[in-house]
Amino acid sequence: MATTNIPLHPIQEPPNDAIPYAIGESSAPANEAALREALSGLELGTHDERIVMWLSMWETSTVATVCSWLERTRKEALSHG
Repeated sequence: MATTNIPLHPIQEPPNDAIPYAIGESSAPANEAALREALSGLELGTHDERIVMWLSMWETSTVATVCSWLERTRKEALSHG
């Protein structure tokens, strides 16, 4: 998978190019990888896994926005101790 470019700042426009994937192919594998990267370090249960798979089917700009929230939350938490 190509490297993601998940925004680490408030998003003003849809981040359409944040999760690259091959034209003509499903974006789901790239979306899933981006979600798993954003969720790294968290233990996931069966329901969590179902939701990761469900979210991976959404358009990349939506998944990138969710990943951005997770990454910015992690960054904020780390900066406060």
